Amino acid sequence: MQAAQASSNQSSKFVGQTLILGPGALGAALAAEELACGEAVVGLGRRSCGLDFALHRAAGSNASGVAADATVRSLHFSVCASVPEALTRLAELNPLAASAEHPLVLLVTLPPQHQAEVGKDVVVQTAIAIGSRPLLVLFGGNGLLPRGFAESLRSRLPRSSAVTLARALFYTGFLREKHEDGLHVYHTGGHRVVCGALEDNPCSSALLTRYVDSRMRSVSPASCADGAAPLFSWERTDDVRAAEWTKFYVNFLLALGTGPALHKNGTLFSRSDAGGLTESSARAWADGFVELAAAEEALVKLTPGALLATLTAVVASTAANINSVSLAAHRGDASTFFAFVDALEMAAKRAHGVESVASTISILASLRSARRAWGEA
Repeated sequence: MQAAQASSNQSSKFVGQTLILGPGALGAALAAEELACGEAVVGLGRRSCGLDFALHRAAGSNASGVAADATVRSLHFSVCASVPEALTRLAELNPLAASAEHPLVLLVTLPPQHQAEVGKDVVVQTAIAIGSRPLLVLFGGNGLLPRGFAESLRSRLPRSSAVTLARALFYTGFLREKHEDGLHVYHTGGHRVVCGALEDNPCSSALLTRYVDSRMRSVSPASCADGAAPLFSWERTDDVRAAEWTKFYVNFLLALGTGPALHKNGTLFSRSDAGGLTESSARAWADGFVELAAAEEALVKLTPGALLATLTAVVASTAANINSVSLAAHRGDASTFFAFVDALEMAAKRAHGVESVASTISILASLRSARRAWGEA
C-alpha cells in the first residue's frame, strides 16, 4: 500500500526542469524554491551568465528598511540568452528529466508591458524546440493579459505541440538589491499563489492541476534541502479572469496609494499625506473595476466587497513590503504604472456608452489625474 502510494506520488511529480523568463526578484525567489527542492532551473535573460544571490527569508532590516532575516540561502543558477542554450543547459543539469514524458515548466515573470509580446515569442520558440513534449506555461507578471491573448498565442503554436497556457498570480513581496558582497533577494511578505488555465480545455486543466498538486506536496520544509518553510502556497481557481482582475485591482491600488515613493504596504490607509488612500476611495475604485470587468468579459463575476477584502488582506500579509511598481518608479522607471493606466483607459473607452457602466467618465478623469501625479504630461 505504501509502495503504491509512493509510486503514485512520484508519477504525479513534475521532475526536474524549469525555465524562468525574467530572473528579477520574483524569478530569483522561484529559482530558489525549485533549487531547494532539487530541481534543475535555468533563467532566460538578455545575456548569458551565472547568477549568484543570497535569499533572506524573514525579520530584521536591509537598506530599504524592509524585513530581512539572518537566515540566508546562498544560491547559484545559470541564465541563458536563448531558448536552445537554456534547454541544453537544463539537459546537462538533469538529463533524465529531458525526456518526452516529463513536462517542461516555463515561468514568465516579466513586467506587464513586456509579458504578453516577449512572453509570447519565447513560448513559441520553446514549443518548436521541444516538439510534442508537454509544456506548461505560467504567466506570472502583474497587470491584465490582453483580450484574446490565449487564442492569439495558440494560433502561432505548432499543431503537434502540447502546450498548456495558464496564469499565476503572486500575492507575495520580494525585493532585489545589489550589495558589495553580491546580489540579495529579500522576502518581504505573502505566500499565496493563485493559478488558473487560460483555456477551457480538459487536458490543460489536468496538467495544471497536476503541477499545482505537485507543488503543494513537494514544496515543504521536509523536502527543501535547508529545511526552511516554503516561500509559496499554491492554489487553483476555475475563474482565472476574475482572479486576474482582482489581482490587478490590488496592484493598481497599492501603486496609486503609495505613489513613486518608498512607503510600505501597511501604511496604505494610515498615511496623512495626499497620496494615501481612504477606504471610501478604494471602494470607489472597486466599483469602477467591477463595472469595467463586467463590460470587458461577460463571464467575470466580481463584487466591490470581495475586491476590498482582498486588498485589506494583502495589505495585512505584506505590510512590510514596498510594492514593486512604486519601487521601480522611485528608481526612475514608472513604465509599469503607466502600463496599468493604459490598460484601464482602454477598458474604460471600450466600455464608454455601455448603459451598465455609468462611471467611465469619472474613471477616465481619475486616470488622467493619476498620470499627472506620477509625472507624465
